[in-house]
Amino acid sequence: MSAISLLLLIICVLSIWATIDLFMEIKKGDKFELWWVFVFLLFPFVGPLIYFQYKY
Repeated sequence: MSAISLLLLIICVLSIWATIDLFMEIKKGDKFELWWVFVFLLFPFVGPLIYFQYKY
């Protein structure tokens, strides 16, 4: 497995994890900013990284 493949795999896993976390926040009904959905749609690879940096 090359380094590029590993990097893409990590980015995909983070994207899936962030999407699941985002939908769980919506389901809980806590205060939620709708603009995160647009960040995920516009920047599918960078959006989850920004989300986790903002959240934690």
